[in-house]
Amino acid sequence: MEWILDFWRDPETMADVGGIVDRDEQWGRDWYRRMVDPGDGTNCFFLLCLRDGPPIGEVSFHRWQPIRRTADLNIKIRANERGRGYGAEALGLFLQHYFQTIKAARLEDPILPGNAGARALLEKAGFRCVEETDEHHLMVLTRKAWLERRNEKALQRITGEAQSPPAMDTSNGEIAAVGWSMRNPNQATTPSREEAFAGVDIRDILQDNLSRQLKHEKPLGAETRRFGRRRRRDYIALMIGGNALLLLVLILVPDLLVRVGAGAGMVLYSIGITWILYGVMSDY
Repeated sequence: MEWILDFWRDPETMADVGGIVDRDEQWGRDWYRRMVDPGDGTNCFFLLCLRDGPPIGEVSFHRWQPIRRTADLNIKIRANERGRGYGAEALGLFLQHYFQTIKAARLEDPILPGNAGARALLEKAGFRCVEETDEHHLMVLTRKAWLERRNEKALQRITGEAQSPPAMDTSNGEIAAVGWSMRNPNQATTPSREEAFAGVDIRDILQDNLSRQLKHEKPLGAETRRFGRRRRRDYIALMIGGNALLLLVLILVPDLLVRVGAGAGMVLYSIGITWILYGVMSDY
């Protein structure tokens, strides 16, 4: 925690993201409980470390919205470690975790207008600017765009049309692990303190999935599409069945109070089913 607080107080590191964040140890402990252990289910934070070396930065997403499946990106590399490809490497690994493991739909980053380095990094990873104001430039990457970009790179690698590696491979391979792995929003339980500090190497976790896809052992996204069809089918059946029963009560029962209750029940039932199937049961 002491390294994080010192990292946020470094003027050169924080210059392009709005200035330093100077907080005391109590605030740091509260931040740890919110972000790391036990976590609040809306944030995912990784401490970036070099192989056999000290931390060099952080990458995370915040304000996770489970229904829209979107969040805000944060990535920072210590100023004296920039220009070595660490940011691109960390972002590539993070995007694979975000879009492939969590199956998020969209990632946003409202950067400051003068932060040319961040914009170049994001555009290189596939982000595009969808809004420019005096306060921020909103950079956005969707899962569809990320998959198309990743598949194109994989195809180029297979056919030999390009020498560039897929998104998860980088030029130097120096980023080894994340010291603090946050709760996945899809998980029902929170990892223990020992698990949070275990140091998970994302490269090892993702390598098998990537190799299988490059060998075409399984069509990309097939399982997701199957789940999507089943969810839509069950959603329509539940909406028609439940609302039909309540509508029958609304038509046949003359009592005004009962009819009002049936009408309110239709509204609440529709909202509840939508929330459960598309908000809670994200992998249904």
